[in-house]
Amino acid sequence: MEKSIRYYENQNGKKQYETKYYPDGKKDEIYYYEESTMFDIRKYNESGKLTEYLKYSDVGKLVITILYYESGRISEDINYHENGTINILSRYYDNNNSTFYDDRGAEKESFHYSSDGKLLSECKGKEDGCRIYFTIYYENGNIRQSFKYHDNGKIQKKTDYYENGNISELRKYYENGNIKEEIVFDKNGTIRIHRFYDENGNRIPG
Repeated sequence: MEKSIRYYENQNGKKQYETKYYPDGKKDEIYYYEESTMFDIRKYNESGKLTEYLKYSDVGKLVITILYYESGRISEDINYHENGTINILSRYYDNNNSTFYDDRGAEKESFHYSSDGKLLSECKGKEDGCRIYFTIYYENGNIRQSFKYHDNGKIQKKTDYYENGNISELRKYYENGNIKEEIVFDKNGTIRIHRFYDENGNRIPG
């Protein structure tokens, strides 16, 4: 049995939405229109759960894609540049440990790209909502700044880099957030400053 399609038009005869149905009569896909231009698609599984949402600009370009878990929570969302390439891609755990006030769980991983496809930043998180690492890149692909985190979510190590790939500054932190060690390098990799601190943030002589 083929899927059926129903249309709804406004009083001016312009299509506002159309719905495709599964053979058993449950909705499959809904297409929404504004002045006969499609701006929104929602797809459902045979249980009636929303599985995918697509948002289009007023000129018909895809701007957002959202995928859903069976639970109804967001599993992945993608934002696009005007040229159609991916801008930000984020994936989420299927849980309640979120810093967002919507249907997202804790962030599993996220990637940010330039309009020409270069990776600008990436991060990875745990199910409890704390980050594991976060990395920012130069346009040439070298790491610009990187962060690693303690289990409690506080920064464990922060590393800054020169554009040539050499480390410019490295800082390590205690779990309470206070600085533990600080090293500053010149562009050739020579150490210029090296300091240690106790857990209270006081510098250790030497």
